[in-house]
Amino acid sequence: MGSIPIDTEPGPGSWCVRRDEKKRRMESIQSWMDGPLLQPEHTLDALHRLIRPFDRIVLEGDNQKQAEFLSRDSEAEARGRALLLDG
Repeated sequence: MGSIPIDTEPGPGSWCVRRDEKKRRMESIQSWMDGPLLQPEHTLDALHRLIRPFDRIVLEGDNQKQAEFLSRDSEAEARGRALLLDG
């Protein structure tokens, strides 16, 4: 019986894809961080940079308040885009 070759080099589809993507996203907001804390005035900008289509989001605590906060931002952004297109 021959031996089965084992690929020891990480490549596309490797075990660390998610970890690398998280690191890349966190680095993109590093300038808005004050130590381990995000500066409050950059909250919405950070959410836009960190959350990508098809990401799974878990809201804990008072989900209604969080959902309302996120939906208000989305509505305002949509209105702003409409104004840009109409203007």
